[in-house]
Amino acid sequence: MRTEITTQVPFITLRGVLGATAAGTLAPQAVLAAMSGAGFTANGIAATSAAATWQSTLGNVAAGSIFSGLQSMGAVGVLSAPLTLGVGAAPILGYGAYKYGRRKRAETKLMTDLNNPAWKKTFWEKAGL
Repeated sequence: MRTEITTQVPFITLRGVLGATAAGTLAPQAVLAAMSGAGFTANGIAATSAAATWQSTLGNVAAGSIFSGLQSMGAVGVLSAPLTLGVGAAPILGYGAYKYGRRKRAETKLMTDLNNPAWKKTFWEKAGL
């Protein structure tokens, strides 16, 4: 018999895990598309782009700087391994944290409800006991 208690505590679902995994797989490609849109392209810095404006403020770009790293990744079309891992894992970890937080809130609410005499009476009536 399904009771009100079981419907109040959310759990991680297969659909949620698959969605987060798909987002984690597509996220690195989305980051590359955003970098290209900002002007970090395979042919170099795109004229009149945000990247071109940024480069004009830097003058000589130092090796190992954030700008040179973005340009390198834009030219090759591949994110660095740690960045790919971080961008890919973020949706999965975010989904897990979201569900954990919801579950904790539901457990807190459940304990509050269990201490409420009016709720106890309603629960036992619905359970048929």
